[in-house]
Amino acid sequence: MALAQGTPADLQDIVGWRGSAGERAITERGYVFARGGPGDDDHSVLTFWRNAKSGACVRVSTADGKYQSIDTVPPAECQPPGTKP
Repeated sequence: MALAQGTPADLQDIVGWRGSAGERAITERGYVFARGGPGDDDHSVLTFWRNAKSGACVRVSTADGKYQSIDTVPPAECQPPGTKP
């Protein structure tokens, strides 16, 4: 897994939001769902979102129904598994 580079300024306020509200906000801010899967433990889910305008990629960790963290990651992380950027 790639090293995180911090939460983008345009998404900082979403951390802690319930998943459904966070998903609506992240899409309203120009991000599109890229892929998702289980997190590093049995209680979390990781989703990856690409900013349609800039191409930036973020990783969202969701646990207990809330966004726990949003981190900038390399654009290759938003590629489906098994594909080349």
